[in-house]
Amino acid sequence: MLIQFKAALMNGTATKFVYKPEDPTKKKGDGQDNNPNKGDGGGEVVGAAPNQYKKDADGNLTPVSKPKQPGRGDGDAEVKRRNADAKKDEPKLTDRQQVVLASTAEQLYLSMKGGTGIGTSKNKLRRKLKKIEDKDQYDFVAKEYKKEYGTDLFDHFYDEMSDRNIKKYVAPEMKRLGIEMPERSEFESFTYESIINDLQDFINERQVWAKSGSKVVRKYRCMTGKRKGRVVKQASQCFAAPDIKKRIMLKKTKARLGSRMARKAKRTKRTNPASKRVAQMNRSAR
Repeated sequence: MLIQFKAALMNGTATKFVYKPEDPTKKKGDGQDNNPNKGDGGGEVVGAAPNQYKKDADGNLTPVSKPKQPGRGDGDAEVKRRNADAKKDEPKLTDRQQVVLASTAEQLYLSMKGGTGIGTSKNKLRRKLKKIEDKDQYDFVAKEYKKEYGTDLFDHFYDEMSDRNIKKYVAPEMKRLGIEMPERSEFESFTYESIINDLQDFINERQVWAKSGSKVVRKYRCMTGKRKGRVVKQASQCFAAPDIKKRIMLKKTKARLGSRMARKAKRTKRTNPASKRVAQMNRSAR
């Protein structure tokens, strides 16, 4: 009773305190309800931990269950699940396959950049690409190549081979593996077309008049390159690769009809009205 009365003093309800004898049938430790605010006139629950009950709308104290604390093993389970998901995304390559593919990356480099550094062993390169079975293996090879040599595999492809050789030796294997070919411009800071455009702007100031049949048209006089001094239809022809077949045919024709061709050209420039007009226009444009 003293314990119950002391608790009533602490709660400020000592004036309403009513003693309720302990039930002899109740086991020790079950607690005794002497809450004076309840209809039965009992007090608070003896043996209950503090702050485990709250007042309802009628002013009665009701026990509050503790919120469930997360178990220690919940975080470990989440980490294990994430690791399992990450392993699913990784290519399933055995140690032996990784060694073989790393060697393939080295052989690809040697076929393009190894040896004397002159030319590219395109057939060897194609044989090494054929050994790659799927996209996962190619991704591993490309990763090892960039890790070892510091550049993208396609960067060396485009650096060592022309577009024609790329289509012949590389593109079919990339199509087989389901890999989209990037554009050459993604790996080159400048292209052949951009150089021609820059040079064309420079050569445009040296346009000349020329005869085409009976008409007078604008053409270009090459100022540099192997065709220096020649008049061509387009500025890009000043730097185009020579056609060996046409060169040989022209050489044979000049050897057989060279003197006649020179006499006819000289007569045409002297008598043809279009040729006279071209000569006069070019003199006035100087």
